Amino acid sequence: MSGIVASWRTAGGIAAVVSLSAGVPLAESVSSATSAVGREIVARPVVDRNVREAVEALRARFRLDSPEGLGALRELSLGVLREGLKDEDPYERCYAASALAEQGDWSGVGVLETGVASSDPGLRRAAIEGLGEIGRGDALRILRRVYAESDPFDQLLVLQGLRSGGGAEAFDLLIETVVHKDGSLRLQAVENLGLLGDARAIPAVRGVLAREDLRTFERVTAAHALLRLGDRSGLPVLLAALEGAPGTGRAAATLALGYAKEERVVPVLTKLLRDPEIDVTIAAAAALSRYGKKDGLPRLRQALEDQDAFTRRHVAMLLEHVEYGIAREVVLAGLKVDDVGVRLAAAHVVGVAGHAKDIGALTKLIHGDDDPMVRADVAWALGRMSSREVIDPLVELVEEEAPTVRYTAADGLARTANRLIATGKESRRVAAPFARQQRNAARRNMS
Repeated sequence: MSGIVASWRTAGGIAAVVSLSAGVPLAESVSSATSAVGREIVARPVVDRNVREAVEALRARFRLDSPEGLGALRELSLGVLREGLKDEDPYERCYAASALAEQGDWSGVGVLETGVASSDPGLRRAAIEGLGEIGRGDALRILRRVYAESDPFDQLLVLQGLRSGGGAEAFDLLIETVVHKDGSLRLQAVENLGLLGDARAIPAVRGVLAREDLRTFERVTAAHALLRLGDRSGLPVLLAALEGAPGTGRAAATLALGYAKEERVVPVLTKLLRDPEIDVTIAAAAALSRYGKKDGLPRLRQALEDQDAFTRRHVAMLLEHVEYGIAREVVLAGLKVDDVGVRLAAAHVVGVAGHAKDIGALTKLIHGDDDPMVRADVAWALGRMSSREVIDPLVELVEEEAPTVRYTAADGLARTANRLIATGKESRRVAAPFARQQRNAARRNMS
């Protein structure tokens, strides 16, 4: 997504936004629940209408959280994203293409190929991150090719892109990279393996930790990754790092201790709440929340509004490491901070870890914040939450003219529809045997 909001030119129409005829795979998945009226509408694409008119037509025909409505919303979202392939902003085209690819629609593959080959580093990053979030299949094959053909700078972009989406299919690439001579690549691969959570990586990461040519920060990163993999062999490295000089990895080591699942480190972290190094203090507060401790939460909340911008942004990045159920109020407070970077980070955390009861805080941000980047981030967050309650706010956002908001909301709406359709099918599958038992029992009683 672009770092700036490109001017939006209203499209002449969204073609084929509600195409759920028998020839479309999704139609087959919901056809058993589709009424005669629904089939009549779904089979007829909405042509030469803007998004708002298309939504109004859907509302008139469907309950949007019904199987028919969800299927129609998914097709509406894909139609919006296909229009995005023609946007004048290459960053928006790239986002639309990767969102479509996530849905199995590779009609924008040319946009992504152009992006990864661009001379603009920012656009290359955008394309690579979009592919990295998918992290499998054709997306991963493109990234493997880019990695093999690139210099260390773009190789690092690939690994960073795989940070959030790289799954089991990327495992071998990461394992190969932990022995790379380039320290930055090695460091990123180790971090990714920790996030992946595959215990098969433990020997490779232990091998990194055993090297004698590592900087303190790289050793701390390896120890942290091992903790995420369920291996505590790096714990002494983290405790030793706390004794180092300021700025030598003490804060990173403190944060990593939150993943140790060792009650004996709680007194250590509690003491660090009074450390003279502020980065250590707020890292300790975040780590303690993972042990159910609220002692450091006032410090986190205070840091969110610190006069120093670096401190505010640093604590915002730490929000993804807190135990959400313990630090929920701090995260929600971040949605109200004047610093846009903090609001973006807080919305992201709510989307990943929040509950249905937090949707109201996100929708309040929609109605109170005119910044398209914040509104797009809220759309991103809503699209990651498993609740029917996100449908209406996402529909509201997909109607907006700002492309950054519109395409992100369309992506979120498609993801939501997919999840809810799948959940409905699973519920019917589980309920079917019980219904048969009830019918059989009724027949026996009648006989």
